[in-house]
Amino acid sequence: MRVTRRSIITVVAVAGATALAVAGPSAANAAPKPARAAAANAPENVIVVLHDQLASTPANKHDMSSRRARATSTQDAVLSNLGGAAPKNVKHFALGNAFSASVTGAQAAALAQDPRVAAVVPDRKVEVAQPAAPTSNASNSSRVPGSRRTPVSSSISR
Repeated sequence: MRVTRRSIITVVAVAGATALAVAGPSAANAAPKPARAAAANAPENVIVVLHDQLASTPANKHDMSSRRARATSTQDAVLSNLGGAAPKNVKHFALGNAFSASVTGAQAAALAQDPRVAAVVPDRKVEVAQPAAPTSNASNSSRVPGSRRTPVSSSISR
């Protein structure tokens, strides 16, 4: 399986949304309060994390097919209760029971009020800092700080 930057960012976003959901009620879980009626119909890209994280269906290679089917079914049940136009760009996630979609502000508010939903968070680009390149010092690369240097041959028992 080829891992792309976009898939890493998506996983990070879903993991972050799941962490927000597990942490408890917060501003991320509150219903948005649009200033104007037009804002309620403006499209919003959101990630919706469900309370049921499918603990009885392990996230392993053997059970992934049934987990994906169960996740999609529960997510579709939540989506089917939304009024108005059908959400666009729906993407289902099975590792964490969540989906992303483009919905109206009113639909986002309705999702936040649904008891099956743990969190509704904005789906936006997350910048991930590049890890610092490790400094290479060949003489110290395998040593533990404060340890003595012992030749390998003297530490082997025969």
